[in-house]
Amino acid sequence: MSDKFRLLIVVTKATLLVESMCIPLVLVLGRPPNPLDVPSNVRIAGRLTLTFLLPIGLAAWWMFRKLQARYTRREARAVAIAYGVFTPVSLGIAVLPSTMLGGCAAQLLGNAFGAIGAVAGVIVLTALISFVPCVLALKKLQDSETEVTPP
Repeated sequence: MSDKFRLLIVVTKATLLVESMCIPLVLVLGRPPNPLDVPSNVRIAGRLTLTFLLPIGLAAWWMFRKLQARYTRREARAVAIAYGVFTPVSLGIAVLPSTMLGGCAAQLLGNAFGAIGAVAGVIVLTALISFVPCVLALKKLQDSETEVTPP
């Protein structure tokens, strides 16, 4: 198995970990607030942090620990940081096409499969989009290590 394919598997597992933590948190914390209770900026920031940044941070830490078996500590850290920084962006990008995939799944397979198709689409698209900066970070770091500096 090539190194890039193994990295894709680790990125996909980390994305699955993020999604499995984000979806229940969105369902619990994303409920409409009491109309009489005006949410403060601190409460909104806390919910946002708890819902998205905490799962992404935990997945990046897990990814770092997994990659240390195959890569050096420096390479594993660079890939995990690239994943942690870029995953919120890729998650935001993947939501719109995934809702379309969920709609197509609902049309083809029935309404029960709409949500399953949307969640699967978010996981696959987020993993593929997040894989690109991880590979670029790893390649950049490996290229910088192979450069020979003159004495």
